[in-house]
Amino acid sequence: MNNEETWNKLIQEFLLESAESIGLIERGLLALEANPGNKGLIDDIFRHMHTVKGNCLMLGFTRLEELAHSAESVLFLLREGAIPMDRNAGTTLLSVVDCVARALKTIEKCSGEGDADFSALIGKLRCIHPPLNSLNTLREATASGSPDGYDFDFSIKPPELSGGSDIPTFNSGESSLSLDSVHLPVSRLTALVNLAGTVLVTYNQLRYSLTQNRPDYPQLLDSMEQQIQHLQDEVLTYTLQPIGHIWNTYHRLVRELAVDSGKKVYLQMKGEDTEVDRTVLISLKNILGHLIRNAIDHGIEPSDVRLAGGKSAVGKVELSAEQRHGQIYMKISDDGSGVDIGRVREKAVALGLLTAAQAGTMDDASAINLIMEPGFSTTESVSKISGRGIGMDVVKKTVEKAGGTLSVSSAAGKGTCFTIRIPQSMAIVPVLIVRSMQ
Repeated sequence: MNNEETWNKLIQEFLLESAESIGLIERGLLALEANPGNKGLIDDIFRHMHTVKGNCLMLGFTRLEELAHSAESVLFLLREGAIPMDRNAGTTLLSVVDCVARALKTIEKCSGEGDADFSALIGKLRCIHPPLNSLNTLREATASGSPDGYDFDFSIKPPELSGGSDIPTFNSGESSLSLDSVHLPVSRLTALVNLAGTVLVTYNQLRYSLTQNRPDYPQLLDSMEQQIQHLQDEVLTYTLQPIGHIWNTYHRLVRELAVDSGKKVYLQMKGEDTEVDRTVLISLKNILGHLIRNAIDHGIEPSDVRLAGGKSAVGKVELSAEQRHGQIYMKISDDGSGVDIGRVREKAVALGLLTAAQAGTMDDASAINLIMEPGFSTTESVSKISGRGIGMDVVKKTVEKAGGTLSVSSAAGKGTCFTIRIPQSMAIVPVLIVRSMQ
């Protein structure tokens, strides 16, 4: 193996391990914001950030290593209790996650860091100073080098920040976990090799039987057919991924949307272990994000409104999934205000989709489906989150393109629920062909 091949192999291993670490860091930070006193979470995040820093240092990605080192310094202060885990610290550390994720994509394309400049974000990290009464203690603790050989420098003045415009923000279309690779235990690969070997043995027996004109070839043919079918089924299971691989990214999305909207929202998940074809997962990622955006922007009410209505101040968005007879049923629901059916009817008449007479006689179940018509929106103003009159028709078309169906139900004051039914696998779909002999 020449030097170029060795380097490429190191890069691939670096990308896989770093992407996994970054995903774990992101999920850990989101959990830490909800449980700021959980020292075990801080230790885990610190360890994964140290892994990222060490890998960057080993491969000579110095700028990325400096960014990870600065983030590690903040995590050290959090671990020592010198600074609180507040929204500022959480947002800044999550910005590090985004920067590293983008840098990994650059490294994947050109095997180098490119021209990325992390100085603004590093400056912001260095602005997170510990309280003065604990600064001396920390300096004494790190005077001869910090516990793991870290060297924290609190005397460096942060550079001027241009309003934070140089700091990348979260993009819900990006995932911290790649779906381009499959992780399998050795036991499953061993079973696959053994199964392939069995098929080969049966093939040789069948070939010998046919060349010798032996009478046992029908039995051998049937046996080989069963083994090939078993092999096919086994390989197809490798294309399935737990739906949680996609859902884990939505914790971050809900956090950012809650901050932007000024609402209090949490995300609840059920059935994250449900396995779905990777192709289906990728096709659904963006539309699920759109439904979550709609739930927070249009469904979940502000805290004061919820309290006045006898609800909890914190709204809930729930994702659930289950497998039934080769079909996956997913639900995206919220406990918000629900869809105003009367407003939907009025908007449909205004857009010319219905006459006033038709709107008056249409039942609620049919009327609510009008929200999936192209360009339909009951929102009068455009917000950062949604309200541009696009999206739900695209959601419906995307689901149908994947061979599924989309339905919606809503109750005034209680919330809205979207149900998506899709096939578990798109790789091979069994069909029955019937021909009329008339």
